[in-house]
Amino acid sequence: MTVSGKARKSAIRRYRILALIMGLLSGGLFACGIIAVSKYPEGGGGPPYYIGGFVVGILVRVFSASHYL
Repeated sequence: MTVSGKARKSAIRRYRILALIMGLLSGGLFACGIIAVSKYPEGGGGPPYYIGGFVVGILVRVFSASHYL
């Protein structure tokens, strides 16, 4: 099966956008981890823990959506 150049450019653009979103969310998750370790060392909970959970949820949704492109 051959793919036209226009369809290939469109697919590459979609994957670049997904890679950018996943990279930004991963950086945010890394920052939440650093804040959680430095600011809440005793219990490991607090706002960064919950924000990180939401970020992971979004990352999983984006990753699973990338398989259907």
